[in-house]
Amino acid sequence: RYGENPHQKGIFKGDIDDVFEKVNGKELSYNNLLDIDSAIRLIAEFNDTTFAIIKHNNACGIASSSDVLASYQLALEADPLSAFGGVLVTNKKIDYKSYTAASFNEIFNNKYKYYGSNVVNDIHSPPNFRTELGLKDITQMIDSAANLGVPMPLGELLQGQISQTIDAGDRDLDWSAMARVAARAAGLEVK
Repeated sequence: RYGENPHQKGIFKGDIDDVFEKVNGKELSYNNLLDIDSAIRLIAEFNDTTFAIIKHNNACGIASSSDVLASYQLALEADPLSAFGGVLVTNKKIDYKSYTAASFNEIFNNKYKYYGSNVVNDIHSPPNFRTELGLKDITQMIDSAANLGVPMPLGELLQGQISQTIDAGDRDLDWSAMARVAARAAGLEVK
């Protein structure tokens, strides 16, 4: 996988289930375990409500605040672009509101703030984020939420739109191409 040497084996000593609960996603890679180890070591330094985002063994953001969601938002503001795809860690229990906000911010972070003009001008190539990858990520988020008993009706709506985009042959375009599906459904002419 990315950033790893396939001929070298990574080892985790101990019972990983004693450390955390993996809710969903692919099998953990060596880099994932390294980031998780860094996250646990970093968050253990704090007593106040703290949230950290770790990627490639570096903190992209860390903040302490009055609650988990505020801490998360402050940590994300430190470097929202680098935070995308990072390990999220906190030293407090995450409630429904915080989980939902963190999940959606992870998918729709500042990286996509210019998509509006791309959608209006029907510009979906070259892809910043391929539609097929968007479906994988939203599916993982929905599965994670389901395992925690958190309903994600907007996530399921988005999953359906992305699936329809792929079915329409736009698999290799940027995932903003799902606007074409909505335009077709509204009876608008699409290029």
